[in-house]
Amino acid sequence: MRDKDVFYEFAGILCPLLETEMPLPRLLEVISQAENAGLRVKTFAAELLARMEEGFSFGDALELAESCNVIHRYCMIIASAEEAGNLKSAMNLIFSIESQSRDVQRKILSVSVYPLMVVVLVFAGTAALLCNHRMFGLETVPPDSGRGFAFAALFLLVWCGALMIFMKKLFSVSPWYLFFSVASVLLDNGFSVYHTISLGARYIPSLESVFAKVRRELKNGMPLFKACSLSGSFKPEWLIQIELARDNKDLAAAFVRAGKILEKEAALKREKFLSLIEPVLLFGTGVYVLIVLESGVMPFITNFGGII
Repeated sequence: MRDKDVFYEFAGILCPLLETEMPLPRLLEVISQAENAGLRVKTFAAELLARMEEGFSFGDALELAESCNVIHRYCMIIASAEEAGNLKSAMNLIFSIESQSRDVQRKILSVSVYPLMVVVLVFAGTAALLCNHRMFGLETVPPDSGRGFAFAALFLLVWCGALMIFMKKLFSVSPWYLFFSVASVLLDNGFSVYHTISLGARYIPSLESVFAKVRRELKNGMPLFKACSLSGSFKPEWLIQIELARDNKDLAAAFVRAGKILEKEAALKREKFLSLIEPVLLFGTGVYVLIVLESGVMPFITNFGGII
């Protein structure tokens, strides 16, 4: 079981238990002894419990865990929420992010089965042809065939690499989504705007320079709306939510709405990708097969025909 799977199963068990409002050490003890939990999950829970008994916070225990390598950004989210006293919201957020990612991965896998089978069969047939060329009365593989097969393999590598890069980008979590989600929890639990922005700079390094500008303006007495606007990195729709929050004095709700905007944008991107992935896979597979037949197999057949 991979570390991501271990943490996902652990989060899936912990999230409902947090609703009971029982102390976290007791919940970790329950998970470490649960019959329906995997061995690595129980070991992970037991290690976290041991570290918390040594005086570490839950966020620090996750960061230091050796039995499961937790994604760093998740540790940062949990540490922020733990400081705010709302671990439940952070764990639910992380479990939701992972669930959405896994759902997309399952859909991609289901539409990839047929193209993958075709590629494997063509590749195996190509390998068999190259290894058994003497059966066709050929002392060596025709040069044109060799170049054709090599070009087909290169196309396959480039095509698969481009898909992997695109999917990695698709599955990456927006740092702004993390910030707005965590900031709403902090603000809802009494943290000041300045402290919340400071934590954002601390736990989301990619946005550190942006938050540094906002903090500087806030320190000079500038309203949050103007400070965010001057940073040049906040989108208009986010600024609108922050400006509206000044009227009803509910900045946490404004950050929640901004996070939902980002979540909706990400969901639309995933839906668009899923609608295109099957035809893209079939097209790439067709091009690969065409290159193999035209550039690799045809010269082979021509040389064999010359022998006959």
